[in-house]
Amino acid sequence: APGGTWDSTDNGTYTITLQDASVSDTLGNVTSETVLGTFTVNISALTPGVLAVTPAGNLNASGNVGGPFSPASLQYTLNNTGQTALNWTAGKTAAWVGLSATSGTLAAGASTTVTVSFATAANSLATGSYNDTVSFSNTTNNNGNTARGVALTVNAIPVTVTLGNLNQTYNGSPKPVTVTTNPTPVTYSVTYAGSPTVPTNANTYAVVATVTQANYSGSASGSLVIAKASQTITFDALASVNDAAASFALGATASSGLTASYASSNTSVATVSGNMVTLVGAGNTTITASQAGGTNYNAATDVPQTLTVTRASPLADPGGPYKVLLNQSLSLNGSASLPSGVATITAYDWDLNNDGTFGDVTGATPAAISYAALTTTWGMVQGANTIQLRVTDSAAKTSTVSTTVNLALGLTWDANGTVAGQTNGGGVWLGANQWWDGSANTTWVSGSNADFGGPDTNGGTVTLASPTSVGSITFNTFTSIYTLGTAGQALT
Repeated sequence: APGGTWDSTDNGTYTITLQDASVSDTLGNVTSETVLGTFTVNISALTPGVLAVTPAGNLNASGNVGGPFSPASLQYTLNNTGQTALNWTAGKTAAWVGLSATSGTLAAGASTTVTVSFATAANSLATGSYNDTVSFSNTTNNNGNTARGVALTVNAIPVTVTLGNLNQTYNGSPKPVTVTTNPTPVTYSVTYAGSPTVPTNANTYAVVATVTQANYSGSASGSLVIAKASQTITFDALASVNDAAASFALGATASSGLTASYASSNTSVATVSGNMVTLVGAGNTTITASQAGGTNYNAATDVPQTLTVTRASPLADPGGPYKVLLNQSLSLNGSASLPSGVATITAYDWDLNNDGTFGDVTGATPAAISYAALTTTWGMVQGANTIQLRVTDSAAKTSTVSTTVNLALGLTWDANGTVAGQTNGGGVWLGANQWWDGSANTTWVSGSNADFGGPDTNGGTVTLASPTSVGSITFNTFTSIYTLGTAGQALT
């Protein structure tokens, strides 16, 4: 065989020739050159080496900054599926990709492995997506050259963010929340209702804390509640004043600095407008200072103070008006009179005939004055009569006030003689069918005649409180008006 062995390069037809004198017998006879025959060599050629790489998939991995990454590696098997040996190489570009082997020789039918993994440089990658390609090459004949992708997603390191100090109370200063991160330390930002400005005023604010440091990720949200602050009112006791004093200002203050408002419980004693008190009359009133609160403060507890207004001058109160019936007496009462300031009333002097001379009777409640004395001594007539009371107090101040005394004198009633002493006699109808004749109450006799009026007499009122039968009603001369009333009853 050429070269010692037969192979496909030796294929062809060969002639076998017995060379001349190459064979002799024992007698010395030699052969001549003779063609013995031919034969053909046909050997199949060997398949060149072919590189086959499995598996077909790429290495796709992910992990946080600094690693580890998953999956950490992918092992590829390199096979020579040809009939001749081949040389191979494995190559990549990125420094963060690692290869367990980069070259070698594979005999026919032999195999080896190459592990693609992540080099130390991968731990230094920032967040993002990274890609590279591993090339597998048959450097002998390029049969089976192929490539596999490597994709790495680097995620930010998760950070647990916790908000604190979410419930605070207004005091005029900004109210930031506290932020705790794990791991720490990392930088972060905080917004309050979308603004980076830390709020001061009482309200509820949506709070979001977000990690801003590169390669870290995390956030937390909550509500910051800044409660309204409490406030108190300082309102000192009020000194007594008299009713002749000028208006004066109130001076209550609120710890919040907000303006106090005021109200008077008795506007007949004093009124308040803004912070100014105007005196109206003597007596006591409660001035209450209030502060309703506002954006940052709750309403304050009201503070009341009593204002005592004394009189600059005394005030006489003669009572009345008084009404005196025929033959009744008059009981005067001036005890409701008031002194000035803290003085006391020392004298009550009455003028009963309105002549300007006082002392007709004296005292807060002088003795009862008879009907006869009223009409004779003091000259009172039927109808309204003016009297006066003058009081003097211990401060030597006086007050004079008048009232009236009404005398009922001239109503004439004729009961048709059924009761002695009533015919043409003076009297007053008292109501409930009772008649006053100056000495007794007499029951009205149903069916009698009624005769009203007489010379120089005033009118009056007749009240019929039950069904009443009257024979006849006569109105004589009188100087005023009679009113006949029924309380819903019939007069027949």
